[in-house]
Amino acid sequence: MTETPLRKAEEALATAAQQVKEATQDLVQKVESSPTVQAAVQEVLVAEQKAIKRARKAAAKAARTAAKKLDEANKKGKKAHK
Repeated sequence: MTETPLRKAEEALATAAQQVKEATQDLVQKVESSPTVQAAVQEVLVAEQKAIKRARKAAAKAARTAAKKLDEANKKGKKAHK
């Protein structure tokens, strides 16, 4: 059985795709093991945690403020009905 030009092209493309995949994996491993990249990732994670903490504080403060205003409005409403 002879190989057609289309079959040869498909095999060449499959081989090239596999080589690109392997090269990409190798590059990713090298980048991930870089101390500079690891430090940068650590900085991002720390900044993310700080941002989450600030957002939680702000949300809690907003909830307390809203609850206080609702409570005050509720008290005023009860006084008006007396």
